[in-house]
Amino acid sequence: MRFFSILAVIFAVGFGVSTSGSETAEGLKKDIASFKKEASLKLDELDRKIAQLKAESKVAAAHELEEARDKLRKSIEETQQTSQSKWSELKLAFARSLEVLHAKAQKVLKE
Repeated sequence: MRFFSILAVIFAVGFGVSTSGSETAEGLKKDIASFKKEASLKLDELDRKIAQLKAESKVAAAHELEEARDKLRKSIEETQQTSQSKWSELKLAFARSLEVLHAKAQKVLKE
């Protein structure tokens, strides 16, 4: 009988953690979806700058930015497998990388 009491406690605790984890997981999914949408808009803006560079015959710079942009796009797709603890780090690293690419594009466009 004691075994069943212990088992009942384990299930109760387990389901409680599961629900809490589920809510956290749902919040993470929403945050990732929002991030992907915003990142997509920023990458589209970068695409316009790359097209402008190509139009101005700055092909080498455009190619360099395209390669970096493609890596960022790949990292966005990998965010779905990101844990809560790694999410903040990934989001910050992505934002910094995107900022650097936009700055490079602006610099080359001004040349």
